[in-house]
Amino acid sequence: MPDPDARAKELQKQQAQILADIAKLTKQSESLKTDIASLTDAGTAIKDVLTAYKEALPNLIKEEKEDETYADTKMRMILCAVEKHKPAIDQKIAEYDRKIAEKTAALEQLKNRKTDAENQLTQAQQDQDNKDKKYKYWTGLKDDIEKKLKDIKDLKTQIEKEDDASHAASMYFLALELQQVLGSIKIVSSDDLKRYLYSASDELSKAKEVVRQKEAQLATATTDLQTAQTELDDLVQKRRDNLLKIVATCDVPDQPKQYQGSKQ
Repeated sequence: MPDPDARAKELQKQQAQILADIAKLTKQSESLKTDIASLTDAGTAIKDVLTAYKEALPNLIKEEKEDETYADTKMRMILCAVEKHKPAIDQKIAEYDRKIAEKTAALEQLKNRKTDAENQLTQAQQDQDNKDKKYKYWTGLKDDIEKKLKDIKDLKTQIEKEDDASHAASMYFLALELQQVLGSIKIVSSDDLKRYLYSASDELSKAKEVVRQKEAQLATATTDLQTAQTELDDLVQKRRDNLLKIVATCDVPDQPKQYQGSKQ
């Protein structure tokens, strides 16, 4: 006769597996639904971009060619008018762009400095954590020993109980556990504990001081990087306006235009 309980457990196991498969498939279905919606939206957006670009393309080409013609014609006229000042103007532009390049290089160094400060802080924090664990180990030595001795006491009681029942295998396992706990107990003299505590406390204090120093170094590196980034952004974003003011010093006031009629 089949065991109804065993059969019920087997069916429960099958049901649990089916429910797990349903949950997995439901999750996959929801993920696919999200992906499909995302791809559909992306496809629509791409079509809209292509349609708008295709409609605008003839006018874009036309305007670009007109601008090229204007730039070429105007530049030839301007070069005649600015001939005497061109070297000085080019030098001013080059100096400004060189300053941007120098700032960019300096920024990379500051980024590396900040990364190095972050790594040093992480190492210092890890060292502090290790020193803290060591200090807590010695401060909690008495409680740890008492806890393990209590565990041993309970194991001894279990071993005797299994001995009364002649359960040799169980006694063997419990005896192994007892030996393991017993081997983990470290009893030291009061003088040794005193020395360990003072040493661990001193090491922890020094580790905390190192962490504070590394935090200060990181703060400084972060501030320096932010300042340099702001300065570079300002130079780049205001390049045209700044250079226009700089090269304007080469303009000759009230100078009659040498390229009248250049406007189209």
